[in-house]
Amino acid sequence: MNTAELEQIFLEQQSELENYSKNVIIRDVNYKYYIDIPYPVIILGPRQAGKSTLLDIFAAHFKETAYFNFEDERLIYFTINDFNNLLKI
Repeated sequence: MNTAELEQIFLEQQSELENYSKNVIIRDVNYKYYIDIPYPVIILGPRQAGKSTLLDIFAAHFKETAYFNFEDERLIYFTINDFNNLLKI
């Protein structure tokens, strides 16, 4: 994939996430606890359990965040080499 295609997908996904955020019921989550953990935090759960909502609540507390959904059908030809282009974006 070329960088322009990836950038367009990224920007559209960011816009979708912002619109999604407007319809979310904010829950009281102690996100500060997870910031100080020295290893990656993995969010697991069944479909429709609120994983994306939890991630959105966390993201709202940071100045810079990036979201990229690899389940997007437009990424069918995304390869390991495209990760460098995605990082540039």
